[in-house]
Amino acid sequence: MLSEFIDKIVSLSTPVRVTLEDDGKKRYYNRRFYPIGNETPEPLVLGTLTGIVDYLGANKDGLDFKDLMIHVKSYDRVFIKSKIINGFQQRHTYAVAEFNISEFPFGDWMQSEDFIIKLQTLFRPTADLEALLKLVGNIRDEQVKTVTDDGVSQQVTAAVGLAKVKDVRVPNPVILKPVRTFPEIAQPAAPFVCRLKRGTQETPLCSLHECDGGQWELDAIESIATWLKKKIGSVSASVIR
Repeated sequence: MLSEFIDKIVSLSTPVRVTLEDDGKKRYYNRRFYPIGNETPEPLVLGTLTGIVDYLGANKDGLDFKDLMIHVKSYDRVFIKSKIINGFQQRHTYAVAEFNISEFPFGDWMQSEDFIIKLQTLFRPTADLEALLKLVGNIRDEQVKTVTDDGVSQQVTAAVGLAKVKDVRVPNPVILKPVRTFPEIAQPAAPFVCRLKRGTQETPLCSLHECDGGQWELDAIESIATWLKKKIGSVSASVIR
């Protein structure tokens, strides 16, 4: 009896799909009528901004460029979209460029060796990056000491040759260019706070903290939009951000 009761409840919750057409618009019924929009194409997934330019240049899909929008949604995602195309207020997404890369673990403490490797592989060269690499590469755990604890001032003893050592102030903030957006544009520079402390092993622990409030994301979006406008100058698609 209980089983039959449960089956009845399940059957009542199952959508009843009845497709109707009225004024050329399809609808289905599930206790009330819902509109059925037109089918949309599967977007082409690209990995670079150059892919966006090449897609538009080839125009294999026969798109009407004056009706297209290139939407720079974020520092790592750009869409090619249509205008609103029908009574259901739909937009087609024809292609999307997505940037994917291993990001630096900002805010995490790590051994100096891992810290140096990630700085060398995930950042573009800058004067501050060179100074930071030189500093971290020449200190040992027992040499890390805090002079003041105001969150900025910190000093370590670093080797400067075969026998000499000297006290070196940890530069803060440092202006760095982590690789965080498409490689076609210049990576946004941003300030970071570097901190050092003693670890449980022979090497010190290092961390890097973001301190620009996300301004780099806005800079990246602006740079992407500017780059695309230059590259698709002959294509009458709108670039929005």
